[in-house]
Amino acid sequence: MCLLCRQTIRTMKVSSHVKFSGILGLGVYAYTGEFFPSAVCFLSGWLVDVDHFLDWLLNFGPRLDYARILNNLERTRIRRAYVIFHGWEYVIGFLAFHILYGLPPWAAYAALGYTSHLTLDQIFNGPKRYLTYFLTYRILHRFNTSYLLMRGCTPKAMPVKEHAVHAGGS
Repeated sequence: MCLLCRQTIRTMKVSSHVKFSGILGLGVYAYTGEFFPSAVCFLSGWLVDVDHFLDWLLNFGPRLDYARILNNLERTRIRRAYVIFHGWEYVIGFLAFHILYGLPPWAAYAALGYTSHLTLDQIFNGPKRYLTYFLTYRILHRFNTSYLLMRGCTPKAMPVKEHAVHAGGS
């Protein structure tokens, strides 16, 4: 919880992504009757989070202490949020590529797992700016975690004095 504005900081944990992806993968298996599409859906639904380790390396260097990594990531103690595998542009690119060139059927299940991951992050991680999960938005804001994740107090709207508008002059 932010001590200044009393907002609860919420994070979608990897274990939650694994559980949801497992259920989704079982659903794909029930629908297709095939192992490969369900495995692809399951893996793409949570392996996206490997980019958090890259963020750790870029922010803190090569000291790999797994418990410390998770603790700092969950408490958003990183200065730059690159998370290069998290981006709605990839979904848009996948759809465009699929429409233009076609893809094998299992690729749609990979996209399903990936899209579910982003959707869960978009809904349950916060506080954050709405466009934070667009890679281009993060690039435009230089991956600044304080801005993207609205660290600290979110600015409150200042009351605006009402000014009388006079018709026809002063």
